[in-house]
Amino acid sequence: GTIKKIKNDKIKKNRYFDYRNLYELEKYTLKKSTSLFIEKFYETVRQITSDNKNYNVALTGGFDSRTIYAILNKIGKIIKGYSFGLKDALNIKIPLEISRKLGINYTPIYLNCEYEENFKYWYEQTALLSDGYLGERANYPYAYKKLREYSGISVNGNWGSEAIRPFQNFNSLVSKLIYDINNSGKKILEFRKFYNEYKKKSLIKEEILNKYSYQIEEHLIDWFKYVEGFPKEKRIHMYLYFENERKFFANEIQTERKYCTNRYPYYDDDIVKLLFKSPFSGVNKTSFKKDFYSIYKSQRIYYEILKRYSPEYLNFTTDHGYPPKA
Repeated sequence: GTIKKIKNDKIKKNRYFDYRNLYELEKYTLKKSTSLFIEKFYETVRQITSDNKNYNVALTGGFDSRTIYAILNKIGKIIKGYSFGLKDALNIKIPLEISRKLGINYTPIYLNCEYEENFKYWYEQTALLSDGYLGERANYPYAYKKLREYSGISVNGNWGSEAIRPFQNFNSLVSKLIYDINNSGKKILEFRKFYNEYKKKSLIKEEILNKYSYQIEEHLIDWFKYVEGFPKEKRIHMYLYFENERKFFANEIQTERKYCTNRYPYYDDDIVKLLFKSPFSGVNKTSFKKDFYSIYKSQRIYYEILKRYSPEYLNFTTDHGYPPKA
């Protein structure tokens, strides 16, 4: 975090928080970190749901949202579950099964028919509300407009799997390009090589791309100065945490804010600090190493949370093809 002051055409920067310091935190044992995380996560979920009576709570086919739902169920909060997807999607079928067997108040938000017919409108809304950053995830503001009829607050598992599991794949969060630039000894030349190819196929006018190319290069130079001294794999993880959370999830939340306040406990400050101290979290694992076992074992924390607070949720499969297991 940085405070910038502008005076007499000069910018003075004062950094009051530096993510790089998180990598120097004392590492706990697996046993200690697991115990502390379960308790801290419970307390975090309790705190962010202490100011209202009703809450929308994501109940999907994954692990993250299920842990939140289990804790709120244990606390006794009045909650309404939701998820969205096509009618036959696992993100709909799995929570439907859970809700029927456990008697949960759950409403699926289908992305067929009505959403398809109005997709252009929601696509434009997403682009505008995210200041042009997002052209995808138009289903989020669409869903939250419906959810606000029940509550103006939504709680979900954003950032859970990104923080807990080892980073494995190139996607919308981290591109193959930033990976190649990171590994190159000539980073700006690597970027220019890509940028020249991009200009040939981009719909943006070449003079506009040329006008701003130097600013992108300056940003890259500043970024790699910021992470100088860290190993290549750590730099990719730092990019995921420091750049993509801000540009992707933060903009997603911005598009939703018009309709609903979104809260996500996995990115709470205390939770993040604890994850940096925990051997089970993704930050302390090797990125881009195709190791199914390490991914599977990193998910044990979900099992421990569910076992402690609502073990009945352990009986249902996830969209990974298996239920939470030790």
